[in-house]
Amino acid sequence: MHVQRPAAQLRAEVPVSFFAFDVLEVEGDSTTSLPYLERRAALADLVEPGPRMQVPPH
Repeated sequence: MHVQRPAAQLRAEVPVSFFAFDVLEVEGDSTTSLPYLERRAALADLVEPGPRMQVPPH
């Protein structure tokens, strides 16, 4: 059987989640000079956690 849309089929069969640990830029402004915990707080504000995207606790 030929699969017309293999990516869509694979997404349904093999769920993938993205875990973000740091943010280096917010709205064009670098965050690299900020302490890590402040960057993590900014990241948590940016990401709406769900089954496919997570910001794990540090």
